[in-house]
Amino acid sequence: MVTKKTSGDPAAQEAEASGVQEALKSGMAVPAAIMAGALRFSASRLLAQADHLLRLSACRDLAEASRLQREFLASSLESYKDEASLVAERLHIGRKAS
Repeated sequence: MVTKKTSGDPAAQEAEASGVQEALKSGMAVPAAIMAGALRFSASRLLAQADHLLRLSACRDLAEASRLQREFLASSLESYKDEASLVAERLHIGRKAS
């Protein structure tokens, strides 16, 4: 294993540490944004599903349940399409930045 020797100068060590931190920040900005977006999207979908199940449990007949299922599926597909567009945009921006 090769180790890099650093200067004994505290200012040089601080500058090197700062440079490493900046490199990590810039390299992690896009993955962090994608992860934050994924968590946000997952939370919103779980809330939508919980709301859907609550409405479904209150159905009085099969026709109403079927309508709710169709509406939920259409809404879910639209949400996933929108989220896929956002992720693609973040990846595109990240590719431009690197």
